[in-house]
Amino acid sequence: MTPSIPKGIMQIGLVFTRRQSQRRLLRLRAAKETKSGTAAGIKSRLGRGVLVIGLVAVLGASAASADGLYVEFMSQNPTNVVSRAQASIDYTVRTENFDAGGDPTTIGVGIEIRVDNVRVAASSGVFTANGCSVDPSFTNYWACNNLGEGGSQTIVFTWNEPVPGDSEVVFIGFCQVLPVPAGGYQPCTSANSDTAFTVVANLAPNGVIDTPISNIAIGAGGSVNFTATGTDPEDDTPFSFFWNFAGGATNSNLEDPGPIVFDTPGIYPVTLLATDAYGTPDSTPDTVTVTVEAIPTPTPTATPTATPTATPTATPTATPTATPTATPTATPTATPTATPTATPTATPTATPTATPTATPTATPTATPTATPTATPTATPTPTPLPDTDSDGIPDVADNCPFVPNEFQENEDSLPAGDACQCGDLNEDGVVDSLDEDLARGHVVGKTVPPFNLDRCNMIEPSGGAAECDVADVFVLRRVVAGAQPTAGTLCTIYAAP
Repeated sequence: MTPSIPKGIMQIGLVFTRRQSQRRLLRLRAAKETKSGTAAGIKSRLGRGVLVIGLVAVLGASAASADGLYVEFMSQNPTNVVSRAQASIDYTVRTENFDAGGDPTTIGVGIEIRVDNVRVAASSGVFTANGCSVDPSFTNYWACNNLGEGGSQTIVFTWNEPVPGDSEVVFIGFCQVLPVPAGGYQPCTSANSDTAFTVVANLAPNGVIDTPISNIAIGAGGSVNFTATGTDPEDDTPFSFFWNFAGGATNSNLEDPGPIVFDTPGIYPVTLLATDAYGTPDSTPDTVTVTVEAIPTPTPTATPTATPTATPTATPTATPTATPTATPTATPTATPTATPTATPTATPTATPTATPTATPTATPTATPTATPTATPTATPTPTPLPDTDSDGIPDVADNCPFVPNEFQENEDSLPAGDACQCGDLNEDGVVDSLDEDLARGHVVGKTVPPFNLDRCNMIEPSGGAAECDVADVFVLRRVVAGAQPTAGTLCTIYAAP
């Protein structure tokens, strides 16, 4: 997208090599060719190592406005940014009003800064400048010193919070003739831009599994309590966490998931991946192994439920019925009338002759006849396979285990189903530099071929809304470069083989 330029200011976007002799020769030739309107002549005279980014010339300017602006990136400090914790980077830039063949003039100088083709407003505070200021009339550009013919200025721009990754920092020059002519603002003859290439390293965070403190074995259906902490040498918080339970349970993005139930026997290497606020993942994820053992099948424990209920009902009922019935019947009947001279001679002679002869003859004959006949009939119920998205397809067979897709549609050659495939913006079956170019062009407002915008939304933006933004471009860049995508990705990304 062409940046908006203040009225009367002209830009010529040339990026030169840093060899001073070539630069001076180039700028003199460029000024002469621009004055004559022969842009092709400039390109034909550019030496080896000179890259033409773009040329926007305003022809027909008066001879009095023949001076031009020359912008040169001189140095970067520090040269190798090994850690974002170094906090800032200084860029030394030189500007010069050079004679383009006309009458001497004074020019007003403006500098625009772009990072990865995205303009950084001077008023944003992302950069500060020693030698330039923010003009309230156009806050997107730095207002630097006015330069008379042959005059120069050295400026130090400071990037206060550099973004981790590979960045192109472009310093674009603008100029206008001073004093302002009666007819209004008038651009000077030519201006250029120069580029610094900056690589900012971001030290990886470190995620640690606090519990369990070591490998653990449990029975099927048991649980393990998982907790974690994260640290970062640059304190790039907040962290994001991703627990991968290797199919034993549903994955989690909580720092402390708490008790996790493992239903199915097996060996599960559980991994914790911590990612810092800039999307840099832990280079050595922590791991602990959970071994889930099958619970032995119980043996029959049923006891006889039938107990003998028959008890002897016959009891002895015979009792002796014969009793002695004979009693003496003879008694003395004579009484003495005189002095007794005789004594009774009759005495009882009868004695009982009957004795009980009956004895109980009945004995209990009934014995228990019932025996235990009940045996266990229940069998174990199988545990269903995990189905995280509840679409009826088990996770192990689901081409989108976290996105419901009952019919498993998959029109391309990639393992992921259509419901969860992202990154392949042009839908050619791979994620490569063509997809990165489409996303970058869309983000900076360029006109790009139509593509599947839904597949560009690969990482949840800070605002929470689904969109294709700079965060997605960084994810694509990492994938194409062969690095792992960030842990915050919404779906699986498959890079080109």
